[in-house]
Amino acid sequence: MWPEREGLKNYVCIRFYFACTEQFRDRTGYYKSTYGFLPAFKAGMHTGKVTAVEIGEIKKDIAYHGDTLNTAARIQSVCNHYQKDFLVSEHLVAKMGLNQRLKTESLGKILLRGKTEKVEIVSVDWRL
Repeated sequence: MWPEREGLKNYVCIRFYFACTEQFRDRTGYYKSTYGFLPAFKAGMHTGKVTAVEIGEIKKDIAYHGDTLNTAARIQSVCNHYQKDFLVSEHLVAKMGLNQRLKTESLGKILLRGKTEKVEIVSVDWRL
């Protein structure tokens, strides 16, 4: 999670996902020899307001709340359906603008679980 301006600047939020996947790929030998497989993950991303609350007196923690997090989680939950590892909202893509290194494919507007309005989902790939 980043302040919106920081996350959108130079596509930091998008590049972060691909940097993580590259880190796993670069250490394939280690993961396979230590754990027997290469970890993989799927992600969903959205932008908007998030509320952070510090909770606890002795053992402090920060809890994040908001529709933005819920929407990102719901976007991630449809990755398998579309056979994609990384999906974002069109709202996020529109705020970032296009870049020739950013390959996007609209998958259309879908009704995410728990939502009353459809959200346009976009598959994103970062060309190295």
